Amino acid sequence: GAEKFLDIVSRVANYKPAAVILIATIRALKLHGGAKKKEALSATPMPDAVRKGLGNLHIHIENMRKYDVPVVVAINEFVGMDTEEELQIVADDMEAMGVDYARCQVVAHGAEGGKELAKALVSCLETKESNYHPIYPLDIPIEDKLKAIATEIYRADGIELEKKAKKDIKTLTKHGFDKLPICVAKTQNSITDNPTWRGAPVGGWNLTVREVYVNAGAGFLVAICGDMMLMPGLPRIPAAEAVNIDDTGKTIGLF
Repeated sequence: GAEKFLDIVSRVANYKPAAVILIATIRALKLHGGAKKKEALSATPMPDAVRKGLGNLHIHIENMRKYDVPVVVAINEFVGMDTEEELQIVADDMEAMGVDYARCQVVAHGAEGGKELAKALVSCLETKESNYHPIYPLDIPIEDKLKAIATEIYRADGIELEKKAKKDIKTLTKHGFDKLPICVAKTQNSITDNPTWRGAPVGGWNLTVREVYVNAGAGFLVAICGDMMLMPGLPRIPAAEAVNIDDTGKTIGLF
């Protein structure tokens, strides 16, 4: 999401982002550290998995730094689930990397729970300068833009264009759409295009591009990568089914 904002939205709207807030959770770090989904979502302390999962967070931090924009990591705490040991592991790691950070408890405590993050952001804005720039120019071929995103952000060795993608690129270039930025559609569950590949995979794989089409009104190309469904997905039992209003008129089931 940040790559799309920084390479498409900021460029088109002529924004200069002053900072990036990168949200990290203990449960996500557990998952990228080798824990099974059920374990990662539980309150079971897994400090070793958190340590192993930090590699994934490091890549996201490094990616944001490639745009020359200061980063603040928000450790989004699940009160009653995350242990002090696990939270401290992340805090110590951020200290070692020289990254601004703060624990965030907005869900549990509302605005009060976000004060430390707000202070960290203000401190970052007062002490660090943004020299934002996109990671690729618009005047290079479509294939080269895809390679830049794949290698710089997703840490692939390169790209693999399927037959349709090659044909699409040729057609789009012919009709003058090759100067547009690119929105990559791929799984959000991994840095790679394989949703089961957790952690911090660097190299040893290529980003598979199935097709490329133009959203002419929005002003960008869309590259479909890996086994990606483009329609919004819902869980087997949508959360909305648990929301109701009781006899007193109070809304229940939101949390």
